[in-house]
Amino acid sequence: MKKNNLLTILAVIFFLFAAIMLYKGYDKMTKYSNPDDSYSWKSSKNAYVGGDAYNYIINGTYATSYFVLASAGIISGVICIVSNQIITRISHGDGESNWPSTNTSNATDTFNSTEALNKLSDIASGKVYQDISAGEWVCPSCGKRNRSFDDICSCGQPKK
Repeated sequence: MKKNNLLTILAVIFFLFAAIMLYKGYDKMTKYSNPDDSYSWKSSKNAYVGGDAYNYIINGTYATSYFVLASAGIISGVICIVSNQIITRISHGDGESNWPSTNTSNATDTFNSTEALNKLSDIASGKVYQDISAGEWVCPSCGKRNRSFDDICSCGQPKK
């Protein structure tokens, strides 16, 4: 099984988990019955103690817990999807020159992970720019993108 398929399956599992937690939280908030008759405790729903106010507080706490778990599931699923897209673009290339080149001569379709990490860190730090406007310049010392009217970079390097 490929890593991409594993991340997709994990994302689906996280989203299903989030849906279940959302339902359970909604159930705690909306479905409550506490009959006054002490002998009909079997028909009570989400009732833990005798007073309604205490039961509402308890159910509200449970609902909040389930909603937090659902949020964690949604966030985890989104992280899996984004990671899947990043891995796909790095390993197969997206046609852009800013991504690391893959070794297509091998049948295994491997890529250099060190090169990929270095390229991603360059993109994150701002050293790689795809859309330099006319007159803008990149500092050769620190790699910062400067505006056309800046004669000196913030690191002190003059425009060449």
